[in-house]
Formats: sequence, C-alpha cells, structure tokens
Amino acid sequence: MRIQAGGIDVHCEIDGPDSGRPLLCLHSLATDMTVWDAQVPAFTATGFRVVRVDLRGHGGTTATPPPYTLDLLVADAVAVLDALDIGRCSVLGLSLGGMIAMGLALDHPERVDKLVVADARADAPPPYVALWDGIIERAHAEGMAAVVDASIQRWFTPAFVEQRPPALERLRAAATRTTIEGLEGCGRALQQLAYLPRLHAITAPTLFVTGEHDGPAPPEVMQEMAAAVPTAGELVVIPHAGHLSAVEQPEAFTAAVTAFL
Repeated sequence: MRIQAGGIDVHCEIDGPDSGRPLLCLHSLATDMTVWDAQVPAFTATGFRVVRVDLRGHGGTTATPPPYTLDLLVADAVAVLDALDIGRCSVLGLSLGGMIAMGLALDHPERVDKLVVADARADAPPPYVALWDGIIERAHAEGMAAVVDASIQRWFTPAFVEQRPPALERLRAAATRTTIEGLEGCGRALQQLAYLPRLHAITAPTLFVTGEHDGPAPPEVMQEMAAAVPTAGELVVIPHAGHLSAVEQPEAFTAAVTAFL
C-alpha cells in the first residue's frame, strides 16, 4: 500500500493478522523492504503484524533532495506509525534501519516495545565519513549500478557472492533501483551518526545482532554498543555472514530474532 507520512508518499507492506503484535521492519541503505522477505513467514507465524516500509528515496517511497538527517528518518518512521494508528511496536532495523531504530528508541521511547539492532553502528569515525564521500561521488559520476557492484563486496562474504544465489540477485536489482537522491541523502545522515554516547538511555529490551565477517559493523564495534545499553543481552554473532546477515544467513538470523521477540 501507499500512505502519506512525513509529507511524502511512503510505500509499505503489511503481513500477518490485524490483531497481531506490530513489528516495524526498517531496511538497509540502498536496498528496500524485500531484505526481509525470508523473515516475514516466521514473524507472522509467531503472531506478529509485520510492517515493512521503503525508506525515503528507496524502493517505492518518494525521494526528496539531499541531504537528510537521522532526525528526519526517525520522524518518517514515527509518521508511518501514526498513519497506521500504531501506538507502540517492536522495531527491527538492519544497518541504516538499525540506526533509525536506535534513534526511535532514544527519542520516542514510548513507541518502542522491543528493539533489534542488526549490523549497525552508533558513531561515524573519520574513515566511515570518508567512505560515504567516496560512495556518493561515485554514484554521481558512474550511476547506481557501479555503486551497487562495489557495495556487494562489502555487504557479503566472498563465498556468498561467488555462489550468486537468487537472494543476492534480487537484492542487486532492488539496490540498483535506489535513487541517487536517496543514497546521498541517507549517506549524509550516516556521516552525522552520534548515538554512541546516548546508548545508555535506551530503555527498551534490546538485541544486537551482527555478521561474523561484517566489515562496516564488526562484532567488536557492536559489542561496545551492546555493553552500553543497560537493557541489552549478549551480542548475537551470525556465523558465515557479512554485513547483511539477514540476507546471507536468513535461518540463523530469523531464529535469533524470533527467540528474542
């Protein structure tokens, strides 16, 4: 369906019973809601009403001129919940979606029941800021296809890329459809990441998950984040997975998240 939220046209999809517990799923940068395709059946089978959205400038959701801020992307998520008349929900976010989920838990704690932060980070050290400068420059010079081909190498392990499973090809197609405005807007938002000193203020029960071979959000970085959140349990590390662990190892990822939720 399409809804008006935050002054833009938002593409979203809802699965599961109307009476189910709401679960908001937020995808990674330069992908779309389909990153959660493998998880939806398990989530709905356990009684969740799964709400997936395409983020601003991604998938079927309106792109606005960059730059964006994390405050804007968090406000978009709140606007979606308001438009769907959802007062409180569990929130699952992957990479950029995980950063938005942390912002939601920090700035709107009354809206978050449980929180799952997957393959994300809470700060933006200089090399991370420089990475996004390079990605944005390349997108403008060579187009999204070139950016996606380079990103695939950061998102997944070499073995997964070599196998070229259908899930990888579907994600590649979705990523290539991302607008340059959405990529640049969200990339600029990530350059401003500064949640790390605030993580102690998260009150929702929280699960942190990352891939064993995640480069952008390695286990040691996410371990520091988990240790900073009083309501977090042990960090779950998904074996044989890179940055998009929900796509590369869906069974292990789904099992960990479902058990927590």
